[in-house]
Amino acid sequence: MKKWFLFLLASVVLLCNFSSNVFAAEKEWKEMSPLPEARSAAAVVTVNGKIYTIGGSAGGSESAKGVKKDTTYVYDPIQNSWSIKAPMPTARAAVTAAVYNDEIYVIGGYYGTNNTRTNKVEVYNTKNDTWRTISPMSSARSWASAVTVGNKIYVIGGHDSSKLLNTVESFDIATQTWKQQNNFPTASQAKSVIYYDGNIYAMGGAYQIERDNGVYKLDLEKDTWSKISVMPQTRNGSGAFLYQNQIYIVGGTTGSKDNDVDNALDDILVYNPKNNEFSLFEKIPFARGQVSSLVIDEEIYLVGGVTQSGIINTVEKLALKDESPSPNQPDNPSEKSNRAFLVITMLNGLEKEYDLPMSDIQNFVSWYDTKDGGVGPSRFTIDKYSNNKGPFTKRTDSVIFSSILTFEVNEYADN
Repeated sequence: MKKWFLFLLASVVLLCNFSSNVFAAEKEWKEMSPLPEARSAAAVVTVNGKIYTIGGSAGGSESAKGVKKDTTYVYDPIQNSWSIKAPMPTARAAVTAAVYNDEIYVIGGYYGTNNTRTNKVEVYNTKNDTWRTISPMSSARSWASAVTVGNKIYVIGGHDSSKLLNTVESFDIATQTWKQQNNFPTASQAKSVIYYDGNIYAMGGAYQIERDNGVYKLDLEKDTWSKISVMPQTRNGSGAFLYQNQIYIVGGTTGSKDNDVDNALDDILVYNPKNNEFSLFEKIPFARGQVSSLVIDEEIYLVGGVTQSGIINTVEKLALKDESPSPNQPDNPSEKSNRAFLVITMLNGLEKEYDLPMSDIQNFVSWYDTKDGGVGPSRFTIDKYSNNKGPFTKRTDSVIFSSILTFEVNEYADN
């Protein structure tokens, strides 16, 4: 078992407060190479530093639901280019997806001109570009939410064509079997779901004709849900990702219609599970629903979605860290009083030590926890800052998750 030790002081606040502290750094969204075709309601995930967009709806005569697709596209951030891979066996949209190691589990959705719901689960192997079909869910559902926890995948809510669902199923990858879990508190769909620190967090989505603003937590050991907070506003079909131990909620819609893009949102909320607070992080380039959001190497990517003009193919990127600090300033001036030595022991016995600001330490721990749950890139890049920089403008180390035995964090105050 891998172990780590982190010493942090945390303050738990029972009431949810919302502050409008807009991200103040001078950063700009950059337009990247667009998707080969417009896409919404697709399975969009990151595996080993690349973005995979599978299935979904493209523009067409079926109004906002579009034409269901079976295509598999992969985006390489380094090359800023898309390539096409083996198609999914079943063309479908309103799917959900989860990642385990190098494979993508594409779950449920609807297909055909009648939007027939399905319980299919098809698995894409990113290493050999092949698909296989595995045991289906017990119930067909579209717009469900899925998350990987260890070697299990949890599927929450959705719509079975006649009603919204509150059922929760888990898939054990080792035994290839499905199990019914305790129900979600409300029947709903299109929720933003994140695993963090031993719990699953689910927020937003839609129930009946209303939008939800609830924040719910699943205690995995007890298999019990509790409502712990509310978002500052309702939102449905938002993107979501985990970064530095906080949950980011991107875009979405607030209206009561199934696809009310007239009430689409153009912001990113940040939820801190430690103190139960929301804050406003940043604006996105334009309002949209059904947007997919991911983080790769300290950068946010937005992929596709729906606007008033229809389904889109845009891809935008925002850097989360300043890559070029002033040479006359410390590496992270605001962090100088809160640093730590990160000591990583590899399986071969080699020890790697880094003197880092706590923000970098938190990024590493967040990556480690996420990858330990079976999700995320296999490597983590560590900025060595001024350590033995020599003539170089920047030096980095990359550590591979499967090569780590233990790691230790020793925090200190740099006065």
